Amino acid sequence: MSSNQRGQPSNTGGETGEKTIVDVEGTTEDTTSTRARFWLTNDVLAIVLTLSFIGLLAIAGRGIIDLGAIPVEMRVVYVSLVGAAGVWAFGEMAFESWGSNRSGGGGR
Repeated sequence: MSSNQRGQPSNTGGETGEKTIVDVEGTTEDTTSTRARFWLTNDVLAIVLTLSFIGLLAIAGRGIIDLGAIPVEMRVVYVSLVGAAGVWAFGEMAFESWGSNRSGGGGR
């Protein structure tokens, strides 16, 4: 089998019949589908991020490390990831509570 100018396989080697293209998007055969991934992946990542944040705060509270030495951009990204992990683990109410506390609303 050779390929044409567009990089698509062409049927020139004496093969007959048309090839069928199967769309596997969203099925368990597609590795980009969330159905094919391990079902606890996001939960495990959320737990790891949350526990690492708690551990980092505990270590900083004991004076072992100085959080001021970490660049602001890295802190913003890290806290944002931990916030997203919290929303994943605890649901929409965690996001609403976090948003109202950030804006000074103090909850409902």
